[in-house]
Amino acid sequence: MIPHIGGVSSHTYQLSQQLIKRGDTVYVLTYPHPEARDLDGVQVETASAPNIKGLRGFFFMLSATFHLIRMVRREKIDLIHAHFLLPLD
Repeated sequence: MIPHIGGVSSHTYQLSQQLIKRGDTVYVLTYPHPEARDLDGVQVETASAPNIKGLRGFFFMLSATFHLIRMVRREKIDLIHAHFLLPLD
């Protein structure tokens, strides 16, 4: 998601905008980045991950799993659409 621009980011943004248009509340959980922010009605949250090559994806997966569980409970989320649950790096 923001500030990254690319295939998955663009797809996520466009999908989010269509869901918002139909009245859904949209949350995006992504890698930590100093410029990550809510955008056009999309509520963006980040999960921590140290920037260590080869380990970042593993630590993000662990951190994001627990963060997502808390989000689902807190916001009573009905549906999860995920990209790269097991990151490549």
